[in-house]
Amino acid sequence: MKLINFDYLKYLIVFLPFSIALGRFTTDVTVILIGLFFIIYTYIQKIKIPFIYFFVFTILFYIYILTRSIFSSELAYSLHSSLFYFRFIFYAYGIYLILNKYHDVKKKLFISFILIYLFLIFDSYLQYFYGKNILSYEFDGTRVTSIFDEKILGSYIVRTSPIFIFLLVNIYNLRMNINNKLFYVFIFLLTLLDSLILISGERTAFALLIIFNLFIMIVCSKNIQKLFLYKNLISIFIFTLILFVFNDVKNRVVDETISSISSDDQFYIFSPEYDGIYKSSINVFNQNPLFGHGPRLYNKVCNKYDYMICGSHSHNSYLQLLSETGLIGFIFLFSIFLYISYNLLKLFLQRNYFKKLTNYHDEKVILLSLIFINIFPFSANGNFFGNWISAMYFLPIGFYFYISSKHEKNH
Repeated sequence: MKLINFDYLKYLIVFLPFSIALGRFTTDVTVILIGLFFIIYTYIQKIKIPFIYFFVFTILFYIYILTRSIFSSELAYSLHSSLFYFRFIFYAYGIYLILNKYHDVKKKLFISFILIYLFLIFDSYLQYFYGKNILSYEFDGTRVTSIFDEKILGSYIVRTSPIFIFLLVNIYNLRMNINNKLFYVFIFLLTLLDSLILISGERTAFALLIIFNLFIMIVCSKNIQKLFLYKNLISIFIFTLILFVFNDVKNRVVDETISSISSDDQFYIFSPEYDGIYKSSINVFNQNPLFGHGPRLYNKVCNKYDYMICGSHSHNSYLQLLSETGLIGFIFLFSIFLYISYNLLKLFLQRNYFKKLTNYHDEKVILLSLIFINIFPFSANGNFFGNWISAMYFLPIGFYFYISSKHEKNH
């Protein structure tokens, strides 16, 4: 007899684009439920944990940050970030399991992405041109936010649209009734999403978009390259039009960037504020380079000393790990970055030199490129231990597990 009906839990992934967009609370609830699904299902069905090397690697990282919190100067405060961090590991595995178990979920998720993107396009441009969006959130004159409480519209799009592209490519390769005309409609949709990243004023998101597009253009197959060429040409035209017509966007993305990195005959990393935060992060790291001060404690330690600027966190994942978890914690993340870079290099060589594409080549490139930009060392980002950014970091890993398992089955 079936004690638990798991079938309804597949909708956790279907509505994932909405739950992530709605905020931290809905994101965390979804992360926890997907992780619980994996734990309960594998226990009942007595399934061995797949991709065991990744599991052991990430569990070791979890044990380390938990131990570092326990031996930190402020135990309760530090445990807030580390104690339940393991939920993101099971969340990634839960995504893989749902995709692998329910074959219809991809198309439903694809439709879900279309709906949220159409809404964001309408709502964002409404906010930009009329000063308020549907929820009466006001446009501040520089950053379009749409329904997001924080200024993360561009980050949301650049970190989720590759999943949408993955689904588009994967469904198209499986011949799931997407004709050419409709396909070009989706290309136009992607160009509109690109334009939202620009008007959001998030310069980091815009830079990550460029890096992602470069990977697709030089590593993917000719068919995908051709489609991205059309998309990028249209996007460049729209970008040029926006920058010439709308001075507030140009001032934010171009003029402020130039003035921020070079002011008073001095060079700054991104801006004087970020430059100060990065320098203070290095100073905090130097006080305990091997183990760091404990998760979430950069700000606490920084404010005890006479540093120029102390942010709420380091605004860079690698500097945050260095200051809070030391070289040991840093090595975990940097090892993943090297592994992703190595695999992208292998796919690049297969595509451009050996002229031999394996199954699901393009899907792998898309997902690995997303993981690459997520953990790109030279980008500003949110709190590494925050639930929203962690959910974004682990999201493509579940999809990559899924496509890797499909590849192994075909061999």
